[in-house]
Amino acid sequence: MSEKTELLSGRFVRAVTGCFLIHLTLGTFYCWGNITPYVTSYMLWKGHDVNYRSTSFAFALTALSIGSFMSLGGVLQTYVGQSFTTLIGGWTLSLGVFLSAFSIKEGLVPFMATYAALF
Repeated sequence: MSEKTELLSGRFVRAVTGCFLIHLTLGTFYCWGNITPYVTSYMLWKGHDVNYRSTSFAFALTALSIGSFMSLGGVLQTYVGQSFTTLIGGWTLSLGVFLSAFSIKEGLVPFMATYAALF
């Protein structure tokens, strides 16, 4: 198989696409400083008693969550493999962000549970 054929093969395209999606998902963690004013303003508009200090705690909780669940991912990888573990992790991150769209209306604690802890 020639080098050009290998580059255009489905495996290469899937690998590059997967890497792009993983970096896009994990990169949202570092956008929290830009998102905080909007989240805080929305929660204040909904009548919740929050401030920038309390919503910025989500970044610390997210970092703690990522660090804690990385070891679980390492153990899971030995049983189900690297690709499936990555897929489960991506689904969990996406589920956390999706559920946070609903939990933000309920208050800071439910939002932290879905956005920060599931992230």
